[in-house]
Amino acid sequence: MTTCTHIPDNINLAFKLATRYSLPGADNLFVDQFNKSLISNDFTTAAKLASSAPGTLLRNMDTINRFKSLQPNPGQP
Repeated sequence: MTTCTHIPDNINLAFKLATRYSLPGADNLFVDQFNKSLISNDFTTAAKLASSAPGTLLRNMDTINRFKSLQPNPGQP
């Protein structure tokens, strides 16, 4: 991510590759994207990230409790 700055949207590309190929060392990418989604109230994307994260990185009770503590957007479940 830091050496390929000439590639447009290199962070998104790195995240997609890490997701598709379960690349080791990409845990921070998943956590960062998950946190950004929660901050921007994009709960659907956050849930998808949690489900696609490797192992139990985001599929755990801490994540469930974070979702439970959130206030839903109007008109969303």
